[in-house]
Amino acid sequence: LIALAPGGGHRFLGFGTALVPNLAFELGLEDLRSHLLFTGGYRRLLCRLDPQVYGRRGTFLTFEAETFRPDSGLLDLLGVAALIAPPGSAPPGGDFVLDRAGKDADVYRRPWRAPARLVSRRGGAPLASAPLADAHVVSFKARLNDWYLTTESASESTLLVGRSHLANVDRVRVDGSTVDVREDSRAEGLIAVDLPPGRHEVAIDAALPRSLLIPSGAGAAGLLLLLASSIRRRSERPAVTGC
Repeated sequence: LIALAPGGGHRFLGFGTALVPNLAFELGLEDLRSHLLFTGGYRRLLCRLDPQVYGRRGTFLTFEAETFRPDSGLLDLLGVAALIAPPGSAPPGGDFVLDRAGKDADVYRRPWRAPARLVSRRGGAPLASAPLADAHVVSFKARLNDWYLTTESASESTLLVGRSHLANVDRVRVDGSTVDVREDSRAEGLIAVDLPPGRHEVAIDAALPRSLLIPSGAGAAGLLLLLASSIRRRSERPAVTGC
């Protein structure tokens, strides 16, 4: 599974409790089910793959073979390259191919595509019919949570990126300038950026909200003062000799 979906935009999807999100998080893998934190829009987007993804097990997102609806276009956009299921589970269908049947789990693979797509600026069209014929993502690179894309389009377009839209954390730059981020109804819960015609360099990362910078700075300063005070008191103690 790690070889098929090592992270950096290469994600996996899990059935039931096969490799629970907590463990995937500890292993540094990118689990489509997320790790507790997800938006309502992202949850509704995953309902296109399984209408019962939310609510089976409390607030965890879980897929099951019986209700799974493989949508290749959406799986491509989300960067899904593998699927893990309890041993003996029903095949997921779609373009998933069994890679390994093990005692603990069955692992499936599928073709991976960069988790980004250029679509028409005009919304409303289904995601499957949205791609522009004269637009494409030229390249995609990832370094941990920092993503870098090169896009090219002959007309105005919207770039859909397969990562959750976190309004207070997302930072997107196009050709070096910070731009506004929105959501698009064709891929609710994900990052959407409007682009003018031409070739563009897009960088996506996360930044601490300004509202938290001062409290965080104050906390760090307080910790440093406490540490300095502790060191000073220790240096002022008389030397202890004997028993």
